[in-house]
Amino acid sequence: MKKVYKHYPEYHRELVDYYGSTNHCTVIAVAVAFCLSTGKAYNACKIAGERVDNGGIGYFKYDELVKQLAKRFNYKTENVKETAGKTLTQVMRELSSKGTYIINISGHTCTYRNGVLEDWTNPKYSGRRSQPRHRVQTVTRVYE
Repeated sequence: MKKVYKHYPEYHRELVDYYGSTNHCTVIAVAVAFCLSTGKAYNACKIAGERVDNGGIGYFKYDELVKQLAKRFNYKTENVKETAGKTLTQVMRELSSKGTYIINISGHTCTYRNGVLEDWTNPKYSGRRSQPRHRVQTVTRVYE
């Protein structure tokens, strides 16, 4: 399978233009983490039972979804300990700048890949001046 390396704005634009989807944080997180095209990520989440057009996934379904997709695309996962309750900015400082991590925030999912937060919460993409202060629930490392 060919790996696809895109950034958040490209995935977001394709999901809005071609799929009419606006609540798609999990689809983008999966696409970035597993190096998938927009269509493959969208369909993989849909098959796995993700609500691709109506918001993100619930906290309890998150871990199951990530493990299922990792197995399907031949990746491995491991939970990163001692991250719950910290802010997104604190967690990003602690994570290695090499590697891929899927971060679950209350009601939201994003990916941190090679030192870049691939999400609208990144000031580079959102135009905000402050760093994200969302509280992290879980962090999952994704690797081959």
